[in-house]
Amino acid sequence: MAAARMLTTAFHLLDDRNWSSLQSMERLNRHRLACRETSQIALIIDASALLRDHGARASVTPFNSGNAMRRAALRNLTTFVLYENWLESGWATEVVSGAAPRPSTHRPVELAIEGAIPNAQKYILGRHRLAPGEILK
Repeated sequence: MAAARMLTTAFHLLDDRNWSSLQSMERLNRHRLACRETSQIALIIDASALLRDHGARASVTPFNSGNAMRRAALRNLTTFVLYENWLESGWATEVVSGAAPRPSTHRPVELAIEGAIPNAQKYILGRHRLAPGEILK
């Protein structure tokens, strides 16, 4: 029962965040090709401005939190590390039972902002419409 409550809480936390990917272009294209039959829109976000304005509500994750298909990474309520904590101590606050702490050199993969982002369009630097199978360049 406690695990079910934790999972429900985790989904509520996910639903209340706006997030973007901080991944390399190569990694983004691998994820993109998983949806090769679907058109998509990729947004280029001014992360520096977003963090300047909303950094107090920002968290980062060490992996793609939405991917739970194959060999899913262990996740729990500490998966989202407050950005300010990450700047100070890396992944020290990400505690996963039975797993070794992540090295401080491990870069974030996702950036999440708690709650709504008023005037979110002001952070969009570019938009790319991608046809089915097309990759980012």
